[in-house]
Amino acid sequence: MRGSIEVADARPDGCTLLINHQSLILSHLTAQGPVTYSNLVPVARLTQDYSIVNGASGAPFDDAQSFLDYARAHPEEILTGASLGGTSHISLLLLSELAGIELKYVSYNGLQERITAMLGNHIQLSEADIGVSARYSASGDFKPLIALSEDRIPQLPEIPTARELGYDVVFGLAHGIYLPAETPDEIRDYYANLFEVALSDPQLLAQFEANGTAISFLAPDEYEAALTVEFNAYKLLLENMGMLDMP
Repeated sequence: MRGSIEVADARPDGCTLLINHQSLILSHLTAQGPVTYSNLVPVARLTQDYSIVNGASGAPFDDAQSFLDYARAHPEEILTGASLGGTSHISLLLLSELAGIELKYVSYNGLQERITAMLGNHIQLSEADIGVSARYSASGDFKPLIALSEDRIPQLPEIPTARELGYDVVFGLAHGIYLPAETPDEIRDYYANLFEVALSDPQLLAQFEANGTAISFLAPDEYEAALTVEFNAYKLLLENMGMLDMP
């Protein structure tokens, strides 16, 4: 949040940039930050790190269907780690709303705390990115259940997507670049072109592929339109959950 405030207040001369994801929207909708995408100049969306819903090793379910069946039979009983109001929470709320399940959320400050809680079986469910999910699946500590991705994940090919199960949920951390408000279009477009070219570098692409990161480039106008759609969708979801608290 501090970074977004500093960039919002910076001179629009092209010398100060911000990289952020959906937290820029969610922190604003939950009164945790005064700045959102409309206070900045969106330059480009770069990548997407899709979310995987994971069960802990001691969870009473082993796959997607047994998880959904258990959740429906035991509403608000599955202890679920999330940063409340953050992306890890929203991803699970989106799935829960469409799947007709209710989870019991336990608040943690970031992914590392959730991993520790999962490893100790203090919680039964949480989401994580592909790299973390694949690593702890290989060690037997996580049970990957559902991929919130467009297609099945190569690193976890046996895990169904939410869409395959009948729930139209695609979610992942979408990282993008921003400039201060009132930055001229020529500066914005210069950076958008620069990042688009960078995303074609073979070495960079190989690194992203190894980490499970997808390229999802959007140019400035497309990116701003996508952000507006996300803002309105998250606003409605949080309002329905009684969590909307805009500054």
